[in-house]
Amino acid sequence: MRAAKLEFENQTLREVVHVSMGGGEVRVRLSNAYGSQPVEIAAAHIALSAQKSGVAAGTDRALTFSGRASVTIPANALVLSDPVKLDVPAGGNVAISIFIPKGAAGAGIHYSAQQTSYIGSGDLTSAATLPEDAAAITSWVFLTGVDVLAPESASTIVAFGDSITDGAHSTVDANHRWPDTLAARLRTRHGRERLAVVDSG
Repeated sequence: MRAAKLEFENQTLREVVHVSMGGGEVRVRLSNAYGSQPVEIAAAHIALSAQKSGVAAGTDRALTFSGRASVTIPANALVLSDPVKLDVPAGGNVAISIFIPKGAAGAGIHYSAQQTSYIGSGDLTSAATLPEDAAAITSWVFLTGVDVLAPESASTIVAFGDSITDGAHSTVDANHRWPDTLAARLRTRHGRERLAVVDSG
């Protein structure tokens, strides 16, 4: 395993992401930005996150890309999955699992995600939880976004800023970035389906 250098082969990455607005349909964005070689994704899944690397029972969904279960991301490019039906609660966490069968260097990296991601051997994209010996990092790799289909009445606030906006030094796995706090306050005041907050720090 070469996770420390963000090099992957025959491994599954399970990455947890906090969403602002809830909805019944989602899609993900995968990036090979700054990558010099194509990256093959042999399988990808999304589910509601449970504790640590676990996913909530009955929520696992296979992702497709233009109808196909696998996709190759060209060098310095990104891909968008097809939408999938999944009831995501406002302020909830989703787990995206991607299986990388062949040697690939991490690209499109968000180093200081302030969220634990897990790395296990083999195709574990549909596993309820990853093995206890799975490696852990606090970066998002290849995964650059989760889109939730919002009602037409909804609006989005985009938080621009530096590493502080990004969440630098906030508690890992606690979703204490200030845009997360803003989103929670707006949900309390305006309702769960009115305002989303996107962190572009």
